[in-house]
Amino acid sequence: ALALAHAVAGGLECLGRRTRPGSVVYVCGEAPFGLKPRLQAWEHEYGSVSGNMRYVCAPVQFGDGAAIKQLGEQIVKLPVSPALIIFDTVARCTTGLDENKQQDMGIVVGHVDELRTTGATVLLIHHVARPGEDGRIHERGSTVLGDAADTMIQLVDEGNRRFTAVCTKQKDAERFLPIHLKLKRTGMSCVVVPAA
Repeated sequence: ALALAHAVAGGLECLGRRTRPGSVVYVCGEAPFGLKPRLQAWEHEYGSVSGNMRYVCAPVQFGDGAAIKQLGEQIVKLPVSPALIIFDTVARCTTGLDENKQQDMGIVVGHVDELRTTGATVLLIHHVARPGEDGRIHERGSTVLGDAADTMIQLVDEGNRRFTAVCTKQKDAERFLPIHLKLKRTGMSCVVVPAA
């Protein structure tokens, strides 16, 4: 997600794919102390991070309508039109809500739809549950988030610092082919690069 954020903010390709440039807001609700080494790794590998990036180093709670409204108001004031808003993670940004209840996750979907009126794509990073009876891995909690999503991408750990991005849902288009990736150690952290 951080690689995608920087590519969009800088108008760069992300793993060989074009991006639509614009401002990016990254809500780092989970382990914000780990953000600095990841940013340093990115800068070491690709150069300076664009000024179009904005970081919120604390969870913005979907259960707090005023906080979401304030975030939306700040986003539309950015000097470059917003293209991407990332919430890392759903669990950290839904304190007080029950991820197993459709009604509570419906609140999240409603606020995501509000934020989309800014013109930005909203990316939610969400944990997965244990494999179901069918052997497939599903998102944790209520299916409301998955039902409302236009695109769902699952990261599958292949071991040895390699993983595959698999499109598990793509509304109104064909699913993209799996993307094989690896982590490249850089400084005190790492960056994501194509495995090939």
